[in-house]
Amino acid sequence: MNTALGAGLLVIDPQQKLVDLLPDPPAYIRRLRFLVNAARMLDVPVRSTIQNPERLGGFPDELDLPDPVPKMRFSAWGASEALSVWLISRRTVIVAGMETHICVYLTVRDLLRHVSHVVVASDATASRDPDAHAAALAAARHLGATVLPTETIVYDWMRSADHPKFRTVLAALKALG
Repeated sequence: MNTALGAGLLVIDPQQKLVDLLPDPPAYIRRLRFLVNAARMLDVPVRSTIQNPERLGGFPDELDLPDPVPKMRFSAWGASEALSVWLISRRTVIVAGMETHICVYLTVRDLLRHVSHVVVASDATASRDPDAHAAALAAARHLGATVLPTETIVYDWMRSADHPKFRTVLAALKALG
């Protein structure tokens, strides 16, 4: 998997009202923030969506996700023409966000029809119900998505300990605990 070349990170709906319902909100936010920050450090473009912002509100303050694409559909595919064009221009789309068993799964299912490689960040996706999270990850894998932890994704972006940003990313990873 060579995800760094032509990769993009899509963060789906990590809104505070949803995050508050998770079993361990701080752990989820730390992992998602690490993935987003590592993508930026490694020049992997990041896009995000926000589900029904009038009802569900915005993102947690800890997440720096400017200009999210608002959506009412559960799948992020088709949320806007610009986002769809960006997605199909990526060789690989890494998907993170919420909730795994609804918006993440439905987006992955739709992306697999249009993008050559879809990776789900298993520990940067979340659902209120851990069983629903696990079932959706298994279903995404069954459809053909690759399901990996954030650390594997980020190391793959760097490819080698010789990468100029390796020590910076390693320090951020160690800060996760």
